[in-house]
Amino acid sequence: MDSHKHHWHILGAGAIGTLLAFKLSQQQLAFTLIGRHADNESRHFTDLNGVPHHLLGVARESIDYLIICTKSTQALSAFSAIESRLHSQSVVICLFNGLGAQQMIQQRAGCPVLFATTTEGVTQVAPASYRYKGAGQTLVDAAILQHMQPAELPKLLRTVDDIEQRLMHKLIINSLINPLTALLDCENGQLLSSKPAMVAMRLLAEEIALWLATYRHRMPVEDVLKLAVDVIHLTANNSSSMRQDIKTHRVSEIDFINGYWLAHNPQNINLEHNRCVVEKLKDLQNTFGQVQT
Repeated sequence: MDSHKHHWHILGAGAIGTLLAFKLSQQQLAFTLIGRHADNESRHFTDLNGVPHHLLGVARESIDYLIICTKSTQALSAFSAIESRLHSQSVVICLFNGLGAQQMIQQRAGCPVLFATTTEGVTQVAPASYRYKGAGQTLVDAAILQHMQPAELPKLLRTVDDIEQRLMHKLIINSLINPLTALLDCENGQLLSSKPAMVAMRLLAEEIALWLATYRHRMPVEDVLKLAVDVIHLTANNSSSMRQDIKTHRVSEIDFINGYWLAHNPQNINLEHNRCVVEKLKDLQNTFGQVQT
């Protein structure tokens, strides 16, 4: 595709989708923000300097470059709704938590599907309004350079050759932090001062280390734990997305986080503690009655 056709569609107009729209707008790149209620949503965004921005893209039917940043629970259905607008040379980037939904989209799509991950921090302050909370990096599979020149890649994306390892490490981190903060209703940093939380985290880490040794490559339990503890120190005052989902009575991404280990366990190794947190989160969701997606 020629560079003059580079128009970015962002599927998911939440925190990360709004941040992507902001960063594309700062580079004067054309974008369309696809939300629940409209094909070209507008959003308010406050940058790290406290400067407010009104974001409104340009409506465009045909999709050349698509970044999916919905919840993992919504990714496949959201993709299905716009799939007919893609073509064989379109490029899809999956940028959401957990593992599993990316592969479902990859199997379904008739065009290249690449994976990405981000450490950016954004928080919602009001309906359709978000604030940049902490600068991070958004990493994408270097295979994207097969579909565009390096100079054409938006500055918000950094290419890496080991995206699958990055995604696996993020899955480990999310598996050790998110369900515990949701069940204990606490900020990330409070886990470190809670003996029961740290005991539970080690039990989860031991099972994940066993899963890795069985299906991937050996990673010592201490290294598994360190991945999460390092992130907790960096995000001590943050509230995990899963905790926010539970507090707002939304379906969590537990099936694509701790549930991933359970769903990809053909040898039926013992993952009882991961199974337990999945069940507890689902029991908690069931108490809400009609949960939002």
